[in-house]
Amino acid sequence: MATSKLIGRSATLYAGALFDVAKGQGAVAEIEEGLAGVCQLFREDATFQAYADSPIVENREKDRVVQSVFKGQVHPLLFNLLRVLAGRGRLVLLNSLDRAFREQVDRDSGRLRARLEFARPADAELIQKIDAQLTRASGHEVVCEAAVEESLIGGLRIRVGDHVLDGSAKNRLMRLSRHMQEAWFHGVQD
Repeated sequence: MATSKLIGRSATLYAGALFDVAKGQGAVAEIEEGLAGVCQLFREDATFQAYADSPIVENREKDRVVQSVFKGQVHPLLFNLLRVLAGRGRLVLLNSLDRAFREQVDRDSGRLRARLEFARPADAELIQKIDAQLTRASGHEVVCEAAVEESLIGGLRIRVGDHVLDGSAKNRLMRLSRHMQEAWFHGVQD
């Protein structure tokens, strides 16, 4: 737990600095896209991820690999950040840094992110309708990310920041169970 908080704080600091410089250079969108691409590469290539996270591989070697893979492929600000992270043995921060950078971009632009959790895969049309309703209700641009969470049994759960709207069958069954337990308990007391 302490390690994940430390990673989160460090990633937030790096993301904030990157955002400030990128905004000053008018490169926020390019950095956001490039950072997402770098993180996708790390997620999809387990060997590359293991190499970058390995405590056995020296940081100088990680920096050399970062230079050979990313030079000329990403914005210079992002390239320099990747080199700093590699040189300090902090490539492990990348996914958290990406998330923190997107949150900073969202805050700056007034955009909200919503996670739509369905019991089964939802079609794009339904996701677009929910997106439009959330945008209307919030008065902000909303970016929806759909996920399958089979434990919901049915229905939908929406997470926007710290707010959760739970219309899942699982939640309804849990509320019904609590209601029945309370009714039984009050019936026994009477």
